[in-house]
Amino acid sequence: IHKEQHLLSSNEELTAAYEEVTAMEEELRQQCDELLANDEQLRHHNEYLNLLHKTSLALMSRLSSEDLLSSIVSTAIAFGKSQYGFISLLTADESYMELKIRIGLDMSELGYRQKKGEGIVGKVWETQQPLVIRNYHQWSYRLPFTNFDVARTSIGIPLKSDGKIIGVFGMNYTEDREISTSELTFLQSFAELASLALDHARLYQSVQADLWERRKIEQALQASESHTRALIEAYPDFVLRLDHTGTILWLKAARDFQIALPAEELLIGRNIGDFLPETLTDRILYYVEETWQSKKNQSFEFEIMIDNQLRYREMRFVSCLPGDILAIVRDITDRKQMEQQLRYIGLHDPVTGLYNRLYFEEEMLRLEDCRQCPVGLIVCDLDGLKLVNDTLGHSQGDALLKATAHVIRSCFRASDVVARIGGDEFAILMPLSDLATTEQACQRIRNASTEYSLSNPLIPISISVGMAIKSDPAVPMNAVFKEADNNMYREKLHHSQSNRSAIVQTLATAMEARDFITDGHADRLQDIVADMGDSLGLTASTISDLRLLARFHDIGKVGVPDHILFKSGKLTTEEYTIMQRHSEIGYRIAQSSPDLTPIADWILKHHERWDGQGYPLGLAADDIPLACRILGIADAYDAMTNDRPYRQAMTCQEAIAEIRHCSGSQFDPQLVEIFITIIENN
Repeated sequence: IHKEQHLLSSNEELTAAYEEVTAMEEELRQQCDELLANDEQLRHHNEYLNLLHKTSLALMSRLSSEDLLSSIVSTAIAFGKSQYGFISLLTADESYMELKIRIGLDMSELGYRQKKGEGIVGKVWETQQPLVIRNYHQWSYRLPFTNFDVARTSIGIPLKSDGKIIGVFGMNYTEDREISTSELTFLQSFAELASLALDHARLYQSVQADLWERRKIEQALQASESHTRALIEAYPDFVLRLDHTGTILWLKAARDFQIALPAEELLIGRNIGDFLPETLTDRILYYVEETWQSKKNQSFEFEIMIDNQLRYREMRFVSCLPGDILAIVRDITDRKQMEQQLRYIGLHDPVTGLYNRLYFEEEMLRLEDCRQCPVGLIVCDLDGLKLVNDTLGHSQGDALLKATAHVIRSCFRASDVVARIGGDEFAILMPLSDLATTEQACQRIRNASTEYSLSNPLIPISISVGMAIKSDPAVPMNAVFKEADNNMYREKLHHSQSNRSAIVQTLATAMEARDFITDGHADRLQDIVADMGDSLGLTASTISDLRLLARFHDIGKVGVPDHILFKSGKLTTEEYTIMQRHSEIGYRIAQSSPDLTPIADWILKHHERWDGQGYPLGLAADDIPLACRILGIADAYDAMTNDRPYRQAMTCQEAIAEIRHCSGSQFDPQLVEIFITIIENN
């Protein structure tokens, strides 16, 4: 019994020891499991840290926003083993979240914008906290896109910068998925890292944009500087940069420009007062100070002697850098000379060089106050100018005007105003001249014109003169002018006809002096037309007019240029048109002379033809005056039977044959037979 009791006691002790060992083994096993779990957790944690480190390096190296967003989503999908991923970013106006990248689904919704509180992105934006949605396909706030029907679990993580949400990145699973706290923590850390990388990329892009803009600005500045430098170099002006004391800081010399300065390299750093006249220096410094104070452009003009020649300069001042003035010196000599020339042209007659009507009228106004009374006023009119212009041409008329101006100008003092106030009118103002002095001046004009005409008989000068005196301040100068003009016209009426006759006689003499037809032409024509007149039974006075026509029918040729009149070859169409004008010129000359007035109409029509093909009026048959028909036959016969510069003379028989050939076309048939009879009888 004792042994049994001892064995029972030992058995109980062994049982208790076994249970204790078993409990210890369980405890050890639990501790081992805990150690293994901690080790696995530590391993996962190390993997997370290692992944975050690698991710940070990878993300920070991405400088392109598109590459960075794609890398963030790809990394998150790989870590979370999800099927889809996306990122939406806040728009510039912070009104929407805009979908920027999505991987695993089609990209058709890229650019889709969500408001705050709309979908998982809007909810994360609204709460600014991570959001895990299980059974996403049944979530009432999900987006209404069918491609999200396969999503079961969705995660949204805010992207923040400086505590402010800038976007949302998320992942979608096609199966139910439990997201552990450690995974969510990692994703939040990843989101912080992604936000930093995104800030870094944005900063980089902003810096790059700034650098690019700066480079563009620098290039533009360089181009502008080069352009400005090229402009300045090409500028024909002399350019100086001065400080406000007048010291030269920089200069650009000008080509072909003289300014009477030392060599360019000797000017930098010197004051303009060292080499410019004191008066000019003072003016420059005054305008430099004005420009510096007012910040407004200034300019002035000055004269300077260079190589014993007076030159004109313009100096302009422009405020540039603080305290600096740009002075631009331009040679305006040509402009000044042009202004002087224009001023001269504006006050002088271009043909004679005398004062013009504008200046004369200004002087009349100036003399209205009678401070220089008495004032003598003389009006002159050149006789026959229109006739000379019409017959000899305007060049001869201008020569006559110049000669007349010289004659009149020579009769007056330098203080007197001599002007051409019209086509053939001249006027003179004589301050401080009484009646006797003015009358003496009128007589000097008459004497001088007579002397000129004696020494120049080809184109004589005839001047009608009238005068008046202003001695009463109450009498206006216009009234004095009118009185002198009336006196001039009275004198003109007394001798105008004789003056025109003298000019006509002069023109006739000139015609004979330059006539290319052989001597005796006029005499032969006069004999032939007189014989035909006798045969026709014309009166003695008509025959006398026929003789006059034979002598003066070509008087209009004084207005035909020598190179046409004496041309040995055939005339061109243009030259022939000019030659045809001699009939009209002759008509105007004859109209101006009482001796030739009876034959003026015949001179106009002496080149008309029987068939109407003549000139200038195209008359035919009996519409042509009889005298013209007679002269036409006689002139043609004499021309054919005498040498001309362009052909030899015909025989009488050849000439008669040609006239008979032209009978009925060029010549009156009846007169042709009479003419042939006369020639054959002689």
